[in-house]
Amino acid sequence: MVRLSWTGTPLEIAIPELIRAVIAAHAINPRLHQVLNEEIPRSERLQQMQQAEERIAGLLRAYLERWNSRIHPSNLEMTVFILGRTVESLCHSAVIEHPDFVIDSQFEQEVSNLLLSYLVGKPLLNADLKP
Repeated sequence: MVRLSWTGTPLEIAIPELIRAVIAAHAINPRLHQVLNEEIPRSERLQQMQQAEERIAGLLRAYLERWNSRIHPSNLEMTVFILGRTVESLCHSAVIEHPDFVIDSQFEQEVSNLLLSYLVGKPLLNADLKP
């Protein structure tokens, strides 16, 4: 079972749990999820998506505030946006386009590594970005 009460849970545990939860939500009925995503009128779908995104962003924000001393990104709002969009987009695409990616834990591990590298890995300095 996926636990979503991670206040005291370290990043290395909470991030994979988040990914598992999003994959599980998308995997309930991937075809229906895809059809609803394509067919619900944009305004109604947009409002529902915004409400869900706001709830998820609130949870992520509260969680990251607790671990702020461990993470490299300094702009919390931007970090929440990047994490939320990355997890949602990758998990949605994997379940719909590459269901074989989510049959074992490799996808979860790869996305976790990506996000943990962003949060606690060695950040690029502006000088590192110059050709």
